[in-house]
Amino acid sequence: YEPMPPISQILRPLRNVIFPKRKNQGQAMHLFDLPHDVLREIMKTMSMKDRMRLRRTCRTFGNVVADTLAIFDHAVITVEEIQVYQTQENTESRKKSFVLVKLGQVWFKVDFSEDSFGHFQRQMNRLSSGISINECRIKLTCDCPHVDFVLRIARLFKICLLTFVVDSGMKLRNVIELFPKLDEYKLGLEIGRYRYSVQHTDLQDLTKLLPLENCVLVGLELSSI
Repeated sequence: YEPMPPISQILRPLRNVIFPKRKNQGQAMHLFDLPHDVLREIMKTMSMKDRMRLRRTCRTFGNVVADTLAIFDHAVITVEEIQVYQTQENTESRKKSFVLVKLGQVWFKVDFSEDSFGHFQRQMNRLSSGISINECRIKLTCDCPHVDFVLRIARLFKICLLTFVVDSGMKLRNVIELFPKLDEYKLGLEIGRYRYSVQHTDLQDLTKLLPLENCVLVGLELSSI
């Protein structure tokens, strides 16, 4: 897989098509007169931010955005926790967890609820006919009780490589327990500065690392992988 060139590079030869010349400069083709295949290829290279701006331009552009595939080299799905206080006078707080999804330079927030998931799914449908990602990195908390919810979000996309970011033995244990559910993906582990490709046949070797529950796995050598 090779990354797409910048959108400006692709659009440069089509400048007169997208920005028609004035009458005294000669006749130019309208953008929507382009062959549909050409228009689809142009849209594939657009950033998520450009897609969001373009769909607000007019209904026709909105339909073009929703009807074309989006391709990204990288994406991030991370679970975040914040302390929420009831009132300013009340010092008691509770933890609130939510999911952040980064596509291109845009972050999307998804709460752990069916309504929020449905809203995010509708957003993605309005912004593309499908999203293809070369590598998606997932960061989980140690005690994340909503792993299946996070995987539901990941399954909204077509992902080539699914990489889990691990920095403790407990997270490694949780990730290994997930692997049997992820047969459809090529899997990866990111531990400190090291990145590894993980085959399902390696699971037995990985279980040898499980006693390191309270250790921080920075630069750990996984020679068995």
